[in-house]
Amino acid sequence: MECSAGVVEAIDSYPASALFRMKRQSPRTAMSDPSSGQSSTSREAASSLAADAVVPVIGFIIAVYLTRALGPAQYGLYSILFTVILFAEFVVSAACRQTAIRHIASSTDWQTAASQALAAYGILGAISAAVTFAGAPLIAAALKLPAATPLLRFYAIEIFLFSLVSPHRIALIARGLFGYRARLTCIFWIGRMVLTIAFVASGLSVTGAIAGNMLALAVEFIFARRLLPVPFRIALFGTLPRKLFRLALPLMVYELCFEIAIRSDLLIFRLFGGETLVAGHYAAAQMVAFVPLLLTSSLSSMILSGATRISCQKDIAALQDLARQVMKTLFWIFPFCAIIAGSAEAIMTFLFGPGYQDAGTILSILIFLPGPVMIARNAASVLIAANLSALPVRLLLPVIPLQLLLAALLISRFGAVGIAAAMVLTFMLVALLFLHALHSHRLVRIRPADITTSAGLALTAFFLSARWPTAGPAVLVECILLSLLVTLLLWVSGQIGKAETAMLCSLVRGRPRG
Repeated sequence: MECSAGVVEAIDSYPASALFRMKRQSPRTAMSDPSSGQSSTSREAASSLAADAVVPVIGFIIAVYLTRALGPAQYGLYSILFTVILFAEFVVSAACRQTAIRHIASSTDWQTAASQALAAYGILGAISAAVTFAGAPLIAAALKLPAATPLLRFYAIEIFLFSLVSPHRIALIARGLFGYRARLTCIFWIGRMVLTIAFVASGLSVTGAIAGNMLALAVEFIFARRLLPVPFRIALFGTLPRKLFRLALPLMVYELCFEIAIRSDLLIFRLFGGETLVAGHYAAAQMVAFVPLLLTSSLSSMILSGATRISCQKDIAALQDLARQVMKTLFWIFPFCAIIAGSAEAIMTFLFGPGYQDAGTILSILIFLPGPVMIARNAASVLIAANLSALPVRLLLPVIPLQLLLAALLISRFGAVGIAAAMVLTFMLVALLFLHALHSHRLVRIRPADITTSAGLALTAFFLSARWPTAGPAVLVECILLSLLVTLLLWVSGQIGKAETAMLCSLVRGRPRG
């Protein structure tokens, strides 16, 4: 108990880099020698980025194993169930996540703020899990999978586990302790990989994959409680400031709309008559396409946390500088996506086997989804930090009906390729709307040179990748070499400089520039 109290006290008053060096020091010793921690700031940034880079690697291993062990049909079933549970979890996340980050980051008593977030998450998570459990027969019937009702009810337990783990992640992010947040991420993903492979290999099939997810969350929760023993008191939910509820409503609607837009593709495809086998192909392509999102999954939270602290200091110039550097950095993703698009068929065949070769066409389109998604997500973080919380909602609400209309038209003609195209077109529009909002509120001015450079490099990368015929492991060598070439060209063109590198490192350290 004394050790836990010391960690909490240190977190409250000490930078993440110093905490990283407290492993073999008592809190009293660490706090009496601050210089020992501050000298490792660069290593803290590097370790956090490295931990985030582990996520897509482990995700790949899990996806490749499941696609081969379960086959397209069973993997399609698992992916559909996973998407349903993900929706239920994101209902909870939409209600709390952005608001909790802002509340904890701006609070002088962060322990109480974190306890309030934990109470809110716990209550909403229990309600969401109960609703999903009770409504499992109706959900399964709507998806034309009535036999999946027991699996869906079993999977509903994960929703409550998710609601207990998330506030601990958010508290670490809001306090700028990104290194510790990355450690929890590694614990979850490594645990998920080991447990999932063990259960599925023992013959538990889809049930084993579900159990692996849930037990990995339970392991992460145990470590999170040891690291950050935030008190859990339901009564604290009633002590939340009233103004926070006024802030929470637009943020909740925004999060819910955003997650519906990005996570609904598989469900829309199934509801419009898509086959489970083809859904398996789509899910495999989606896993590859979402690698950039996994690599930068914490970036928007880092930006919201850092921008909120800048906004509290009324430093508009620093907020504008952060927004400009972030938006410029996000355009780097498109040339790397173009490399994968040019070799999509060979990548899918190598990773998942000959049975997934047809998914290459889906991947060649879907790989361009992460770019506009990241631009929209991080632009929204800047708008929210600038106290324009209602604007992202107004921009997103009209887009969802358009997405459904596009999906209905394109699925009927092109099947899974149609839903992939609908997703990319929808989020291209969303990204343009958010960039226009940033520009009109004078938060960032996008230079045409940044866009044209990114587009030119993307076309070059796609042409080289498509013209370089490879198969098997050689396709990975091709992608690595072309990625190094693109990185060199970004540096030569001036897109990667000291300012961009310093901005990214400062976000990870939890001390945004300015």
